[in-house]
Amino acid sequence: MASLDTSKTNTSPTIITGTLLSTVFSGRWNEKLVKEADGAYFFDYDPVLFKHLINQLRYWSLNPLVTRVFSPPSGNQNEFISFVRCLKFAERFLSDTFSEKENSNVKIVDNQRLCVKIGEDQHCAYVTGTLLYFQGKHFIKLVTSLTKQIGFIGIRPANIPIQVKSTKTYLPISNTFGIDNNCLVIDGHCITMGTSWVTGCLSNTFVIELDCDARTMHIKRDQYYSQIDHGPIYELHLQALLDRLFHLHRLHFISCSHSTWLRPPFQLTHTSVRELGLINIEYSNEQCTVLTRSPLGIQCEVLYIHIKNRICILDLIQTMANLRFLQVECDENWTNQQSLETTDQLIEWLQSRISSKWMIARQNHRSSPVVLWIR
Repeated sequence: MASLDTSKTNTSPTIITGTLLSTVFSGRWNEKLVKEADGAYFFDYDPVLFKHLINQLRYWSLNPLVTRVFSPPSGNQNEFISFVRCLKFAERFLSDTFSEKENSNVKIVDNQRLCVKIGEDQHCAYVTGTLLYFQGKHFIKLVTSLTKQIGFIGIRPANIPIQVKSTKTYLPISNTFGIDNNCLVIDGHCITMGTSWVTGCLSNTFVIELDCDARTMHIKRDQYYSQIDHGPIYELHLQALLDRLFHLHRLHFISCSHSTWLRPPFQLTHTSVRELGLINIEYSNEQCTVLTRSPLGIQCEVLYIHIKNRICILDLIQTMANLRFLQVECDENWTNQQSLETTDQLIEWLQSRISSKWMIARQNHRSSPVVLWIR
């Protein structure tokens, strides 16, 4: 903080060196002070927030055993939290992040790390927070029980009321992330899923991984299944989701319907995606051809894929002009596992057929994926 030394009565006030004020008057403050993303300097913050901060630090100095140092002022919770984070105070000194909404049938347990839905109400299950989720990565675990369908599950600002009705109608709110029966919400944008999620048993767990910096959200469902068919409708919904993820660079598909001939990534488009993961999906020669001609396949630089036969490797390398790294699992590879030969037949076969600019290696043993990369 800045301060003046007026202890000497016969001299003019002296600026104490090393303070913020001395830096400003030194003529070199442009070099010494770090600008924030919006171009503002540290001392541009609301003086009311400074006063609140100083009062709480003073109380802390008198009560050093206090575990929750900062309690956000009413009406300025999010601004104050942003201010405290800018000063690099540890998150553990902030006031409680989550609280239970009255009559929402939600209970916070396990030292505020687990949110459990305890009643049969299907309409609403969420927790509110004093913090807006605008930076960093967060994990939210929610257990639902005694319900066949789910209401809104996720996180949202605490200072904005929620109405227990359609998510699409009542939750176009920034910094809101979650899902309901047929809608996915990312930063307040609703994407209709078309059909409902259905529970597989009476007790189910959602784990939500929220990456605010990348503006992405990953939802892991335990004991849930979806009635969505991997057809044209599904592709449209997935494309709508990708359109919301502006800084997406890696796209990995965990599984795929066996009845879908084309397999992902279909005709999906995204200008910044450069890495595709297709390990758990077996590709035939025909499907590899479709992949290499797809928009994402054309721009792909890094590819993880599972193929039926070794010919697919040649097709991928020769057709995907931007490809520079390929990790491939080949079904034909399994026939060599029991072989007593010391040479790796698949690697030798590839070396005799592809350009010398490609390096080829395999991890540990012959059942491991083959890795190819440009020198």
